[in-house]
Amino acid sequence: MNHGSLSTVVPLVLAALLDFWIGDPWGWLHPVQVMGWAIAGYTHWVFQHCYQPLTLRVAGTFLGLALVIGSGVIGWGIVTFAAQIHPLLGIGTQSILLASCLAARSLRAAAVDVLTPLEQGNLPQARRQLQQYVGRDTEHLEAAEILRAILETVTENATDGVMAPLFYGLLGAALPGVGSVPLALAYKAASTLDSTVGYREPPYTYLGWFSARMEDGLTWVPCRLTILTLALIAGKPRTVWRLCWRDAPP
Repeated sequence: MNHGSLSTVVPLVLAALLDFWIGDPWGWLHPVQVMGWAIAGYTHWVFQHCYQPLTLRVAGTFLGLALVIGSGVIGWGIVTFAAQIHPLLGIGTQSILLASCLAARSLRAAAVDVLTPLEQGNLPQARRQLQQYVGRDTEHLEAAEILRAILETVTENATDGVMAPLFYGLLGAALPGVGSVPLALAYKAASTLDSTVGYREPPYTYLGWFSARMEDGLTWVPCRLTILTLALIAGKPRTVWRLCWRDAPP
């Protein structure tokens, strides 16, 4: 395997291992944190100066494009600078940044956090734990409803927290001169935008419309890859596909 192959394949493997073993260390600065600060600062300024639907839409479009493209460019610059110092430093930097885009360990921890008290028959505790991960009222949920809620949460986040970053990481690795990190970080920016401003309700109705639609478009392929993966793991691809077609036609 030549140096070019190593610099593209090894970071992806190391990132998956880092996420599996360590996850997101508590207290460490995370790229999503920085993105959140940028979004919060920009939206605060926009709401002070923009009041009309058109200007809010323009401001939202600028926010979406600037954060997604900016995240990718900054990621590319960091990796390039590290690689110029030493190739191994470049690989290590790529691995850490890619691992920050993955959330498999966090999803597993969230599921265990809810399932443990549920298996022990402690419904009140399971409801309290579930409340940390869903937006719905959990106070009166029964065991079956809690199981369904945690399954829906893990499945939904498996797309934007695992499959989509891996998909764009692999796509970036296949593009000469781009690499895994820029596209993975760009997607993470789109996902962060969708979860912070991508709502139909005020005050984000007009500001977040572009981010919501952009994230939907970027997630279209990874979402279907997630369904295919789940169908193969379940061993019932036709049944899973039939249910998905019934509940959410492509």
